[in-house]
Amino acid sequence: MKSELEVNEMMNTKCRVVAVSLMICLFLVVLSPLLMGPENYGRIAFVSSRDCDWEIKIMDSDGSNIRGLTDNFTNDSNPSWSPDGSMIAFVSERDGNEEIYVMDNNGEQVKRLTYDPASDVSPAWSPDGTKIAFVSDRDGNEEIYVMNTDGSNQVNVTNNPFNDEEPTWSPDGTKIAFVSDRDWKDEIYVMNADGSSQENVSNNSALDLHPAWSSDGSMIAFVSDRDRNWGIYTMNSNGENVRRLTHNQHMDSRPNWSPDGSLIAFDSNEDGSNIFLMDSDGGNRTRLTYTDTVDFGPSWSPDGEKIIFCSCNDWGYQVYTMDSDGKNQMRISNIPLSHLCPVWSPDGTKIALELDTSGEFRTPDICVMNADGSNLVNLTNSNAADLNPAWSPDGTRIAFSSNMSGNSDIYIINIDGNDLVNLTNSPDYENCPAWSPDGTRIAFSAEGIFVMNVDGSNVERLTDYPSGEWGPSWSPDGKKILFCSLRRGDYDIYVMDADGSNVVQLTTNPAKDMYATWSPDGKKILFSSDRDGNEEIYVMNSDGTDQKNLTNNPAIDWCPSWCCYSLSTEELTCSTEPTPSTEPTPSTEPTPSTEYLSTFLLIIIIFAVITSTIIFFRPGKSSKQ
Repeated sequence: MKSELEVNEMMNTKCRVVAVSLMICLFLVVLSPLLMGPENYGRIAFVSSRDCDWEIKIMDSDGSNIRGLTDNFTNDSNPSWSPDGSMIAFVSERDGNEEIYVMDNNGEQVKRLTYDPASDVSPAWSPDGTKIAFVSDRDGNEEIYVMNTDGSNQVNVTNNPFNDEEPTWSPDGTKIAFVSDRDWKDEIYVMNADGSSQENVSNNSALDLHPAWSSDGSMIAFVSDRDRNWGIYTMNSNGENVRRLTHNQHMDSRPNWSPDGSLIAFDSNEDGSNIFLMDSDGGNRTRLTYTDTVDFGPSWSPDGEKIIFCSCNDWGYQVYTMDSDGKNQMRISNIPLSHLCPVWSPDGTKIALELDTSGEFRTPDICVMNADGSNLVNLTNSNAADLNPAWSPDGTRIAFSSNMSGNSDIYIINIDGNDLVNLTNSPDYENCPAWSPDGTRIAFSAEGIFVMNVDGSNVERLTDYPSGEWGPSWSPDGKKILFCSLRRGDYDIYVMDADGSNVVQLTTNPAKDMYATWSPDGKKILFSSDRDGNEEIYVMNSDGTDQKNLTNNPAIDWCPSWCCYSLSTEELTCSTEPTPSTEPTPSTEPTPSTEYLSTFLLIIIIFAVITSTIIFFRPGKSSKQ
């Protein structure tokens, strides 16, 4: 029989085993949510018209969790993931024509890469993440270009008189597949990454489009109408062993391999336009999205778990993400309306602005909201274009311009929407009202700068030039007026005495310098300028010296408005981020307080487990026999 000492030792051993097992299990339970966080799931990028213009969306690789990444009233398309999944290159028309942009995978930090009046489209990252191939017609026809990921060193690598498009890199980065009509019809070509050794690999009498490399580089998926309707095909990278994968009457297009090569995502016009998934041999065709609009251009995240796409169904084209099975479709972008020309109330508690309620910015209204964006109230709510809101010095009324009478006139209205009064009522185009600091007069534009009493009487012309002059702004002491003029051939900021005398030009840049406004202490002037390629907010001294760029980002920043107190020079030079006037993009990241709480609880649990384990590991006392 075993002694009492042996029995005690066996019990202690069992307790130790149980304690260690419990500790391991508890660690797994506690840490599993962290190990399986959202950042460890793959995603697919795609383009959709569900929000009425083309936008970029992402989704999980099962089709769930669709979110919009871009949100504006121009088209955003052609999303392409960087190899590490941290960034997405895409095409946008937000600056007037199609250009290549990049953004973080949550839709933030948008940066413009190409600046050319031609159309730049179809970005494709090199596997090492150092290059982006794209298509441009800047040389008169569509060619394949390659550039660094910061937009530098843009090189034409195809350089022939025919159209070359749809570049896609081989997994090892040594080759680029593309589409060309140099044989009088669209065919799939393969070339070295520097443009050498261009070879037709599809070589068929039909049209062959949308090449996509398999993950190991041995095969290329593509689209062809060689069997009388558009279907998905695969072939070896040298053009051999062609095989059709989809067999139906629908148009199947834009194949995209999953990172492990086992699946192919594509779009189809079955029941509209939706995203589908199939095995790499064409089996198990599965529908991921179900909309009555247009979902297209699926793109996998590098880890293969999510899909990003573009869609349109609630307001404008927005960017969505979803899981690879179609679940968790979520819109990332969240700007349902355009908000322009925000102006602070004198006490800084409210903001007046132009609100686009039509979606085309043809009939914006004058609205007022709290400074935090809450309690938005539409004051005009008309079918006219109501623009240029300006607060009275006592904060009780707003002057604005509107064409509600058939031509553009100056109006004033109480901030509760009552007592609307037309002040000018003339056939001239009158706009940009500005109150004098004492509230007795209003300056405005009408092919020159004018002033009048607040009841519309005693109209006086201050400038008399045939070129356009507009945007008056009174100095805080009421002695001077800023304005913008074309009198020297380009848009510049001028200042004059309040009676129209002593006109001085403050900016002399060939770019557009406009929308000038004084600081509350009269020592600084804010204005917008496109001198760096797009419209940004600048500040200068009241005499025009020391002009500095404050915003410095690829978006359009304009219509600056000072708040009710003077900002120090340090605040001006350091606070370069614009205050958002729209709802923030929804975030899936935990808030800091949640992260701290989770960490605190985890530490407590670990401490408790370790303490219990130490107690169990202590050797038991044995009695002497």
